[in-house]
Amino acid sequence: ALGFDAVVSEIFTTLTAGATLVVPTASEHRPGQDLADLLAKEKVSVATIPPSIMGVMPDETLPALKTLVSAGEPCTAALVKQWSPGRRFVNAYGPTEGTVCASMGVCDPSVLTPPTIGRPMAGTSVYIVDAAGSLVPPGLPGEIWIGGVGVADGYLGRPDLTAEKFDDDPFVANGRLYRSGDEARFTQAGEIDYLGRIDDQIKH
Repeated sequence: ALGFDAVVSEIFTTLTAGATLVVPTASEHRPGQDLADLLAKEKVSVATIPPSIMGVMPDETLPALKTLVSAGEPCTAALVKQWSPGRRFVNAYGPTEGTVCASMGVCDPSVLTPPTIGRPMAGTSVYIVDAAGSLVPPGLPGEIWIGGVGVADGYLGRPDLTAEKFDDDPFVANGRLYRSGDEARFTQAGEIDYLGRIDDQIKH
Protein backbone atom coordinates (compact mmCIF):
# COMPACT_ATOMS: atom_id res chain seq x y z
CA ALA A 1 0.00 0.00 0.00
CA LEU A 2 1.16 3.51 -0.71
CA GLY A 3 2.10 5.73 2.22
CA PHE A 4 0.24 8.95 2.98
CA ASP A 5 2.63 11.29 1.14
CA ALA A 6 2.71 9.00 -1.88
CA VAL A 7 -1.09 8.90 -2.06
CA VAL A 8 -1.39 12.69 -1.90
CA SER A 9 1.30 13.02 -4.57
CA GLU A 10 -0.47 10.49 -6.79
CA ILE A 11 -3.82 12.29 -6.50
CA PHE A 12 -2.38 15.68 -7.36
CA THR A 13 -0.26 14.24 -10.18
CA THR A 14 -3.42 12.73 -11.65
CA LEU A 15 -5.26 16.03 -11.39
CA THR A 16 -2.46 18.12 -12.92
CA ALA A 17 -1.11 15.82 -15.64
CA GLY A 18 -3.75 16.29 -18.29
CA ALA A 19 -6.77 14.84 -16.51
CA THR A 20 -10.23 15.81 -17.76
CA LEU A 21 -12.44 17.84 -15.43
CA VAL A 22 -16.03 16.62 -15.62
CA VAL A 23 -18.53 19.41 -14.95
CA PRO A 24 -22.01 17.93 -14.41
CA THR A 25 -25.24 19.59 -15.40
CA ALA A 26 -27.85 20.44 -12.77
CA SER A 27 -29.57 17.10 -13.24
CA GLU A 28 -26.38 15.03 -13.45
CA HIS A 29 -25.12 15.98 -10.00
CA ARG A 30 -28.36 15.11 -8.24
CA PRO A 31 -27.63 12.58 -5.48
CA GLY A 32 -28.49 9.02 -6.34
CA GLN A 33 -28.70 7.26 -9.68
CA ASP A 34 -28.09 10.40 -11.77
CA LEU A 35 -24.68 11.00 -10.20
CA ALA A 36 -23.77 7.30 -10.40
CA ASP A 37 -24.70 7.28 -14.09
CA LEU A 38 -22.49 10.33 -14.72
CA LEU A 39 -19.49 8.74 -12.98
CA ALA A 40 -19.94 5.61 -15.06
CA LYS A 41 -20.56 7.39 -18.38
CA GLU A 42 -17.55 9.72 -18.05
CA LYS A 43 -15.33 7.02 -16.52
CA VAL A 44 -14.40 9.35 -13.67
CA SER A 45 -11.23 8.11 -11.93
CA VAL A 46 -10.98 10.59 -9.01
CA ALA A 47 -14.02 12.04 -7.26
CA THR A 48 -14.72 14.00 -4.09
CA ILE A 49 -18.17 13.24 -2.71
CA PRO A 50 -19.69 14.19 0.68
CA PRO A 51 -20.69 11.22 2.87
CA SER A 52 -24.39 12.17 2.81
CA ILE A 53 -24.32 11.90 -0.99
CA MET A 54 -22.51 8.55 -0.92
CA GLY A 55 -25.17 7.29 1.46
CA VAL A 56 -27.97 7.70 -1.10
CA MET A 57 -26.06 6.51 -4.16
CA PRO A 58 -26.79 3.01 -5.47
CA ASP A 59 -24.15 0.33 -5.14
CA GLU A 60 -22.37 0.53 -8.48
CA THR A 61 -19.20 -1.22 -9.59
CA LEU A 62 -17.73 1.94 -11.19
CA PRO A 63 -14.47 0.24 -12.25
CA ALA A 64 -12.93 3.51 -13.50
CA LEU A 65 -13.28 5.18 -10.09
CA LYS A 66 -9.87 4.48 -8.54
CA THR A 67 -9.76 7.15 -5.81
CA LEU A 68 -12.80 8.30 -3.86
CA VAL A 69 -12.36 11.22 -1.47
CA SER A 70 -14.87 11.75 1.33
CA ALA A 71 -15.05 15.38 2.49
CA GLY A 72 -17.32 18.06 3.86
CA GLU A 73 -18.93 15.97 6.61
CA PRO A 74 -17.95 13.28 9.12
CA CYS A 75 -17.59 9.88 7.43
CA THR A 76 -18.73 6.53 8.84
CA ALA A 77 -17.01 3.15 8.91
CA ALA A 78 -19.98 1.71 7.01
CA LEU A 79 -19.39 4.05 4.06
CA VAL A 80 -15.69 3.20 4.00
CA LYS A 81 -16.54 -0.50 3.89
CA GLN A 82 -19.22 0.02 1.21
CA TRP A 83 -17.16 2.15 -1.16
CA SER A 84 -13.61 0.80 -0.65
CA PRO A 85 -13.75 -2.36 -2.80
CA GLY A 86 -11.88 -1.81 -6.05
CA ARG A 87 -10.51 1.61 -5.12
CA ARG A 88 -8.64 3.75 -2.61
CA PHE A 89 -10.91 5.53 -0.10
CA VAL A 90 -9.54 8.79 1.32
CA ASN A 91 -11.12 10.74 4.18
CA ALA A 92 -10.32 14.46 4.00
CA TYR A 93 -10.93 17.42 6.28
CA GLY A 94 -10.61 21.13 5.82
CA PRO A 95 -12.72 24.26 6.21
CA THR A 96 -12.89 26.81 3.42
CA GLU A 97 -10.95 29.26 5.61
CA GLY A 98 -7.94 26.97 5.27
CA THR A 99 -8.37 26.73 1.48
CA VAL A 100 -10.27 23.47 1.58
CA CYS A 101 -8.07 20.48 2.56
CA ALA A 102 -6.04 20.65 5.76
CA SER A 103 -5.63 16.91 6.32
CA MET A 104 -6.42 13.59 4.72
CA GLY A 105 -5.87 9.90 5.30
CA VAL A 106 -6.28 6.62 3.46
CA CYS A 107 -9.00 4.50 5.08
CA ASP A 108 -8.81 0.84 6.05
CA PRO A 109 -12.17 -0.87 5.37
CA SER A 110 -11.47 -3.49 8.04
CA VAL A 111 -11.52 -0.88 10.82
CA LEU A 112 -14.91 -0.80 12.54
CA THR A 113 -14.61 2.69 14.06
CA PRO A 114 -15.16 5.95 12.13
CA PRO A 115 -12.10 6.85 10.05
CA THR A 116 -9.69 9.49 11.20
CA ILE A 117 -9.16 12.63 9.12
CA GLY A 118 -5.57 11.58 8.60
CA ARG A 119 -2.53 13.82 8.84
CA PRO A 120 -1.87 17.46 7.89
CA MET A 121 -1.26 18.21 4.23
CA ALA A 122 2.14 19.48 3.11
CA GLY A 123 2.45 23.19 3.87
CA THR A 124 -0.29 22.96 6.50
CA SER A 125 -0.06 22.81 10.28
CA VAL A 126 -2.85 21.36 12.40
CA TYR A 127 -2.70 22.20 16.11
CA ILE A 128 -5.02 20.82 18.77
CA VAL A 129 -5.21 23.20 21.70
CA ASP A 130 -7.05 23.65 24.99
CA ALA A 131 -9.14 26.67 26.02
CA ALA A 132 -5.95 28.57 26.93
CA GLY A 133 -4.41 27.96 23.49
CA SER A 134 -1.84 25.44 24.73
CA LEU A 135 -1.08 22.31 22.73
CA VAL A 136 -2.65 19.18 24.19
CA PRO A 137 -0.98 15.72 24.17
CA PRO A 138 -2.24 12.83 22.03
CA GLY A 139 -5.49 11.36 23.27
CA LEU A 140 -6.85 14.57 24.78
CA PRO A 141 -9.50 16.61 22.94
CA GLY A 142 -9.14 20.23 21.97
CA GLU A 143 -9.92 22.75 19.25
CA ILE A 144 -8.35 22.46 15.82
CA TRP A 145 -6.28 25.46 14.83
CA ILE A 146 -5.03 25.48 11.23
CA GLY A 147 -1.86 27.23 10.08
CA GLY A 148 0.14 27.28 6.90
CA VAL A 149 0.13 28.63 3.38
CA GLY A 150 -3.58 28.07 2.75
CA VAL A 151 -5.00 30.15 5.60
CA ALA A 152 -7.21 32.95 4.32
CA ASP A 153 -6.81 36.62 5.27
CA GLY A 154 -10.27 36.70 6.82
CA TYR A 155 -13.93 37.31 6.00
CA LEU A 156 -14.75 40.01 3.46
CA GLY A 157 -16.55 42.88 5.15
CA ARG A 158 -16.57 41.09 8.54
CA PRO A 159 -13.69 42.52 10.61
CA ASP A 160 -15.35 41.40 13.86
CA LEU A 161 -15.60 37.76 12.80
CA THR A 162 -12.13 37.91 11.23
CA ALA A 163 -10.65 39.08 14.54
CA GLU A 164 -12.48 36.29 16.35
CA LYS A 165 -11.44 33.44 14.08
CA PHE A 166 -8.04 34.44 12.65
CA ASP A 167 -4.85 35.33 14.50
CA ASP A 168 -1.07 35.28 14.33
CA ASP A 169 0.36 31.78 14.65
CA PRO A 170 2.01 31.60 18.09
CA PHE A 171 3.97 28.51 17.06
CA VAL A 172 5.47 29.81 13.78
CA ALA A 173 7.16 33.16 13.23
CA ASN A 174 5.17 35.41 10.87
CA GLY A 175 2.55 32.68 10.51
CA ARG A 176 -1.21 33.04 10.53
CA LEU A 177 -3.83 30.63 11.79
CA TYR A 178 -7.55 29.94 11.74
CA ARG A 179 -9.48 28.84 14.83
CA SER A 180 -11.80 26.24 13.32
CA GLY A 181 -14.27 25.63 16.14
CA ASP A 182 -13.88 21.90 15.44
CA GLU A 183 -12.98 19.50 18.24
CA ALA A 184 -10.49 16.69 17.67
CA ARG A 185 -7.65 14.73 19.23
CA PHE A 186 -4.39 13.31 17.96
CA THR A 187 -4.02 9.55 18.14
CA GLN A 188 -0.80 7.96 19.37
CA ALA A 189 -0.04 7.22 15.71
CA GLY A 190 -0.19 10.92 14.83
CA GLU A 191 -3.53 10.85 13.02
CA ILE A 192 -6.46 13.13 13.86
CA ASP A 193 -9.77 11.95 15.27
CA TYR A 194 -12.54 14.42 14.43
CA LEU A 195 -14.98 14.72 17.35
CA GLY A 196 -17.46 17.45 16.36
CA ARG A 197 -18.11 21.15 16.90
CA ILE A 198 -17.33 23.18 20.01
CA ASP A 199 -19.34 26.22 18.91
CA ASP A 200 -22.55 26.97 17.00
CA GLN A 201 -21.04 28.17 13.71
CA ILE A 202 -22.63 26.19 10.87
CA LYS A 203 -19.91 24.19 9.09
CA HIS A 204 -21.57 21.01 7.77
